[in-house]
Amino acid sequence: GSSGINAEYGGARYTHIMAQNQIQELSAELKPNMDTLKTSLHTLMKSAGVTFTQNSAVDSVTTKPIPDVAVPSFERSLEEFSHNCDALLYELKQRRQALILAQYSMIMPCDPKMNYNQYKSLAKSHDGRVKELEGILTRLNSELSHDGDKTMGT
Repeated sequence: GSSGINAEYGGARYTHIMAQNQIQELSAELKPNMDTLKTSLHTLMKSAGVTFTQNSAVDSVTTKPIPDVAVPSFERSLEEFSHNCDALLYELKQRRQALILAQYSMIMPCDPKMNYNQYKSLAKSHDGRVKELEGILTRLNSELSHDGDKTMGT
């Protein structure tokens, strides 16, 4: 009765704590990627501002300002920002796949007190999980090699 409910609640609480820990670890691991992305976004916006100012000066027939040497061209900034977005996306896809694999790889151990029918059912369950895991790995390999070709080509 109540011990089963407590065990379920305890398991849910444990799962929630594990999820929080995984999110904190993921945040810490992705912080360098996010910092790089923020910096490249800042540079992109600065380049866009300089380009906008130069273009508006040309349109108003005023003297053309000297370009800010410290700010890379808008095209270069946009390319760098896009590359950093792709790198972060790739990292997130890898993390998502790792979490999916971890979820599917949790196989229940056999209890020595099981009867044959329970054991047979558990063995079938394990076989099904292994087949699902194999499908996930195949799809992951395909996605990563396909995505890698796209990002390497740009």
